[in-house]
Amino acid sequence: MSTQSDRESVANAVAMLEVGMFFAIPAMIAQLLSAPPPKGDAGGVHELASGSGNAATSLDGICVELVKVTQHDLPEVWVGQASEHAADVIVAATEDIDRAVNVFTSARAILDKLADAYNDAHGKYVNAQDPLRKAKAAADGGDNNTARDLGLTGGHLLLDAYNTVMSASHDAARDLDKLTSEARAHQLNSGNLSATDKLVLAESAVPGGPHGENLILNETDAERAAQQLDKLSPQDRARFDDLMKNAKSPQERAYLMKMLAAGHNVNDVASFDGLIHNHGDDPAWLQQHLTPVVHNEYGASWTQGQYPTCVAASTVMARAMVDPSYALALTTGNKPDDPGSTSPDAFLKRLRNEQQDVYDDGRSWWERMTGSEGMSDDESIDIANDDIGKYNGQHYDHQDADSPEKRQDVLSDVEHAVDQGKPVPFQVDGPDGAHQMVVIGHQGNMLEIYNPWGDTAWVSEDDWINGHMDKVDGGVPPNVRGVNMPS
Repeated sequence: MSTQSDRESVANAVAMLEVGMFFAIPAMIAQLLSAPPPKGDAGGVHELASGSGNAATSLDGICVELVKVTQHDLPEVWVGQASEHAADVIVAATEDIDRAVNVFTSARAILDKLADAYNDAHGKYVNAQDPLRKAKAAADGGDNNTARDLGLTGGHLLLDAYNTVMSASHDAARDLDKLTSEARAHQLNSGNLSATDKLVLAESAVPGGPHGENLILNETDAERAAQQLDKLSPQDRARFDDLMKNAKSPQERAYLMKMLAAGHNVNDVASFDGLIHNHGDDPAWLQQHLTPVVHNEYGASWTQGQYPTCVAASTVMARAMVDPSYALALTTGNKPDDPGSTSPDAFLKRLRNEQQDVYDDGRSWWERMTGSEGMSDDESIDIANDDIGKYNGQHYDHQDADSPEKRQDVLSDVEHAVDQGKPVPFQVDGPDGAHQMVVIGHQGNMLEIYNPWGDTAWVSEDDWINGHMDKVDGGVPPNVRGVNMPS
């Protein structure tokens, strides 16, 4: 029997005792006494935590030595591109090992917390036995009032024990799944890339936030880019190799791979690189023009303004996150060295026009003719597939989430999707109307939300489940109603 079914059995017995049906008290107390301890081996989990901690300590020592190498000049026999490539590899290796240290350190903390919860739950279970035995003795002696009171005391302790295990197990599974996604995100499983290429590409990140949270290639990008790379003809592969060889930085190379991940052919990639190459050794410029969201830091200019285009605006943002050529076209008009085309005003005008085009194209002729505002859930799904799914290889389906239970059910899928780099549009509503936003990040029990009013915010799982999405912004409707889930 699972802890969930044990909990349900105990909850039923407690409910019967609370009703106060005296004839049922002996049977309910017997049911509580027969409840098994909550599952979970605290000692075994602590051992796993200790192993993770030891691994982190060992890797940290290696990382310290690599940092020393990066702080000194490389041997003079390594010159030109060989020296540059060697430096890139050493820096990437340092970052990769440092992230591994963080993963193992985080795993230790997660597992220690889980083991402590198991110990706490088992203690509550033990504490429940004395009042339950006394309750049985009282019931056997005909003192039903005392039996009921003691039975409720013991029953609530049992419920608390099971709830502790279930909550801790949920949190541990969620957090370990996040770590697993981080560990897999850099695995470019292509036979056409060397081990050092994979390492350097995997560790290429944009500046402005935590390195591990701002890698240019997320897990989905890495998988799709490797697949597309292996499908290239020999001629296209040679062209792509030349582009990669001549790139000025690991970040420029990573964006070329991200172009493949977005489904672009080599001609498109070459045209894109021709536009960014002059700035290929400027990671800050690349981030500003190709990556609209830096996690934990955000420029608030990507906004829908005072227009009813939240569905279109959130979709435009989601596409810009997965397709760097789209982001470049919006931020520069594909004239990256023209001050008139790259000015804030020019960008906002293009963004406004694009949002309006997506909005108009996604609405029915009747809505356009009558002048009604907004888009339906079906229209939201259609443009999600046309403007996001086409570029990240996902099919989006609408899932109802109009109750706390449904929001709880869909939450783990939402978190897993964004951990893999798949933006998740969702709808909210309330007494004053409806709105669409996008889940773009996840840390622990917090979700990062892009609001097309022009900013991002972090909200808790509890806010998501229990109708407090107005914490994103005071004017946002509070209740999650539906989710456009990628699959």
